[in-house]
Amino acid sequence: MGANISKQNDEILRFFDEKAFFWAEKARDPQRREFVREILGRFLKIDAGIALDIGCGGGIVSQVLVERGWKQEEIIMIDPSFKLVSIAKEKLSSCFGLVAFGEKLPIKSERANLAIIFNALPHMQIDAVLNELRRTLKVGGQLLIFHDNGSEQINEIHRNIGGPIKEHILPSVEIVARKLDKLGFRIYYASDKPHRHYIISAIKGDYFDT
Repeated sequence: MGANISKQNDEILRFFDEKAFFWAEKARDPQRREFVREILGRFLKIDAGIALDIGCGGGIVSQVLVERGWKQEEIIMIDPSFKLVSIAKEKLSSCFGLVAFGEKLPIKSERANLAIIFNALPHMQIDAVLNELRRTLKVGGQLLIFHDNGSEQINEIHRNIGGPIKEHILPSVEIVARKLDKLGFRIYYASDKPHRHYIISAIKGDYFDT
């Protein structure tokens, strides 16, 4: 089982390393940047503290956080692709870059005030990453998961691309919200609109449903 997961991770890393410059271009896309600005403007409830940009890609989320006044020194950009972390650091040299999988974050428990996953959740093992988010976020910390498309469209895109991401399925917001609720998160917003967006905003509570 462990060998299979390791092999899958290697295949995923190769895929994203090969497309690193494609994702860097996406981070410069004005329309995508405006979408990120809109979502953070509407849903961000926290404006300071340690922020985790998980699956950071080219660093578009971290760049918008800095635009909003976030200190670079308090942003941790996380991606399993060394190439993508390096590209993200080119624009934000004072942010901390961390090469790691979201399912196993080398971060102390209850360290972060904010965790954001943009356009990356289906590339992660959902249960494992949600458990890590619960561990690393402080009580009262915010989790914001969002995509610039609906789940049906995202899943179709992955099936069409094929290869190692063919089966990278984004669950419905209802499924992810239920998982978060069991982990002690309070859901403030959950929406999945075809061709428009997929958004979950939640705050970590001080309880845990076993």
